[in-house]
Amino acid sequence: MGSTFVENYPAVLEDIWDLDAGFRWLNAGLPRWIPVGSRTRAHVARSRLNRALAAFHRAMDLVSEGGDPGAAWGDMGDVSELIAQRNRIWRGHGIVPERRSPEDLALLWGIVATVSQITPWILIRIISLPDILKEVRDEIRPYAQGVQPEQIFGIPEPPRLQILSEGISDSCPLLRACFLETLRMDAAPFSVGRVKKSFSMKEDPNISISPSKSYVLQTGSYVEVSHYLYQTDARPFPNPEKFDPQRTLESSGTQPGTWKFTSCQSFDRLLASGSDHSALSQGSFVETGCLLFVAAILSLWEFEAVDPLGWQIPDHRTAGIIFLPTRDVEARIKCRKLE
Repeated sequence: MGSTFVENYPAVLEDIWDLDAGFRWLNAGLPRWIPVGSRTRAHVARSRLNRALAAFHRAMDLVSEGGDPGAAWGDMGDVSELIAQRNRIWRGHGIVPERRSPEDLALLWGIVATVSQITPWILIRIISLPDILKEVRDEIRPYAQGVQPEQIFGIPEPPRLQILSEGISDSCPLLRACFLETLRMDAAPFSVGRVKKSFSMKEDPNISISPSKSYVLQTGSYVEVSHYLYQTDARPFPNPEKFDPQRTLESSGTQPGTWKFTSCQSFDRLLASGSDHSALSQGSFVETGCLLFVAAILSLWEFEAVDPLGWQIPDHRTAGIIFLPTRDVEARIKCRKLE
């Protein structure tokens, strides 16, 4: 969005977190007057973000037409090409800023909230398994390397990162498998659909405590389906409580420790179109951002658990699409020995 947007709306991140915390209440369609704190804050944050993004697009329109958006907007030259291109398309189709802002808000919320929340889960799950950590670092080494520049006049230079985004996205199957397995374990997406024709259904007698119970879904009603129930089902995912990135991998057969993706119907369903996971499929902004962040952090830093029992994965508490941890995870972090 550019630095000017953040300067004009410094509370943008706080509003995104408030929106994320109350997203499920918004999705349920509860009216604003219901006394649920997170629901009210999410409603206010969403309105504020939409107004901010509409003002941003009006300023972008003026700049694109050679006009002056005012001193408050200053230089908008650092707006990303993605957002600039979206603005050009919307202007070309005559879509007013107030209609554009919800679309950009969905993108902004998905990237900021999802990437920042799923990345720590990926890190703690990889770091807690030394063998997986070593394999991931070996896999990403050709595409992400920390470099220690030579000292000049005895002044130490900070380490620098050399990273190839295409290599990380396309040539690191184990890293991506860790991403998918973390989504399975630490994300709680859901799908919402509208019933086109009334029908009834019964609970599965193999898993239900009341197999005779049935439900009638009327035409026009809305149904929300939790994908977390499927993700933690032992039938498609044996030992669902175990972090096992090799569910989607098989040995490449070239040399030990090298992998390639194999067909996995369970994960195909997990990433099915229509669920929140569809935005996390291969090549998406969310996936690419997560993989790059994780590769960069693992390339530059070493981690040691503070807890004498070692790495302890925290329990979940509900938020938006990604679970939040119930407690902090303390670690000693130091820079890796770099060449």
